[in-house]
Amino acid sequence: MEAVRNRTADHFKWMKAQHSQGTVLISGPTPDRTMGIYVVKADSRETAVSIADSDPFHKHNLREYELIEWEVHQLLGIGPFSLPGIEFLAQEDSDSYTELPKD
Repeated sequence: MEAVRNRTADHFKWMKAQHSQGTVLISGPTPDRTMGIYVVKADSRETAVSIADSDPFHKHNLREYELIEWEVHQLLGIGPFSLPGIEFLAQEDSDSYTELPKD
């Protein structure tokens, strides 16, 4: 734990920079402080791994992480909340849509 305490300031500086750059969207520890969780915005798994690996806690082998890929379909009440809407987003050409199908 002493090593973690010694790197905490570096971790916070790193985290502030990631938030400023928009690569980490939300972050924080669990209530018992046994782990931290952060959501990384990245174009690929490799980029997300690179970002997480640059965290001083990980860089100095003080903490381990599990990377879980996540497709965000709804955020703050925005997005399709129906099976047709989700299926529509899964289509290959969904980047070109202008309006979601009606529920």
